[in-house]
Amino acid sequence: VTASGCYWMCDGILLYSDHGSDEVIRLCGRPDCKHNDMSCNAHFMDGKNVCYYDGFLYVTQGSNLIRLNTDGSGRDTLLNPLTLMNTGGMGYYSPHIWNGIYSVGLKHLGENGDLVVEQFYTALNGDFSTMEQMEVCRPAQTDGTHYVVMNEDECMKLWDPETNQTTYLSEATGRGYYGAKENWYIEDGTIYRNVYEENVPEPMFDTGLQGGHALHCFYDCIVVSNYPSDEQWANFEKVTEQVLRFYNWEFEFIGEVTLDYPGALEPYNPICGESHERIYLSDNTDDVPRYYINKADLGTENIAIHKLKLPDDIEQMLDEDGGVEAPFGG
Repeated sequence: VTASGCYWMCDGILLYSDHGSDEVIRLCGRPDCKHNDMSCNAHFMDGKNVCYYDGFLYVTQGSNLIRLNTDGSGRDTLLNPLTLMNTGGMGYYSPHIWNGIYSVGLKHLGENGDLVVEQFYTALNGDFSTMEQMEVCRPAQTDGTHYVVMNEDECMKLWDPETNQTTYLSEATGRGYYGAKENWYIEDGTIYRNVYEENVPEPMFDTGLQGGHALHCFYDCIVVSNYPSDEQWANFEKVTEQVLRFYNWEFEFIGEVTLDYPGALEPYNPICGESHERIYLSDNTDDVPRYYINKADLGTENIAIHKLKLPDDIEQMLDEDGGVEAPFGG
C-alpha cells in the first residue's frame, strides 16, 4: 500500500489499483506493450510478492530480488541468493520481503543426506554482496518497526535484524495479532490481550460466539471471522459459512456481513489486505483481492461487498481455475 494505491501479485503478474477505484490494471504503462508475454513490465516469472520501501517497489521473481519504480519501469535485479550463497542448488523456500528486509529459505543436503532449509536475509538498503543466516524457522509479521518470527517449537520471538538476535515473546496462542509487546487472540468466543512481560492473558470481551474463530486487528477496527475449530483443522475441513463480524476498539458491535460470493469458503482466511479505506477479500488460496468492504459502511445497517474489476484474461483465469496455485518455492 502506498499513498496513491495498492499493489499485489497474481500468478506472476503485478497488479495495481488507485485508492477509491474498482479498476485493477497491470502495472505496465508502455504504449507498445500487448501485455501478453514476459516482455511486459508487469510480468514476473514465478513472481510471489511485492513490497513498497523507501520510494521503490521490491518484488521476488523466483528467489531473485528485483527493484522497480512505482509505475513499473526501471526493473533491476539486485540479488540472486542461490548463486550468491552457493548452498548446493537444491532450491529455495518462501522468499519474503517485509519492511526493509528480504529473507529466503535456501535448501541444501545435510551431513546425513537429508534436505535442510536455512533462512538467510539482507537489508533492502544494503549492498547485496552477502546474506546473513537467520536462526529462525520462518518470518511471521512486522508492525512497521519490529519483526516477529516463529521457531520450530512454535514460539513467537522478536527478531532484531541489526544484531540477528531473537527474544522470546510467547507461545503461539490462536489466530490473532502478535506485536512487539503484546498479542491479541480469540479463544472460545472471548478476545484476550496478553502483555508479554506479565504473561497473564486478560479477557477483554466475550463475543458470545461458539465454534472456531480468527481475530484480525486493524488500527481502526477489529474483525472476527469464522475459522475451523481444532477438530475441523485436524481433519482438513473448512467452515461451512463465512461471516465477518466487526467491532470498534471500545468492543462495540458495528455490524456483520456474510460472504456469499463464489469461492468465499475456499481460503481459510478471506481477509487478504487492508488500506485506510478498505478491507480486501479473496476467493482463492492465493490471497488475490477480488472484493472489498468500505470501512465507511461499518456502523451502518448496510455493509456491502464490492467486486473489483480485474483485467478480463485474469478474471477468466481465476474464475476457471478457482484460484491459481501458489507454490512455496522452487
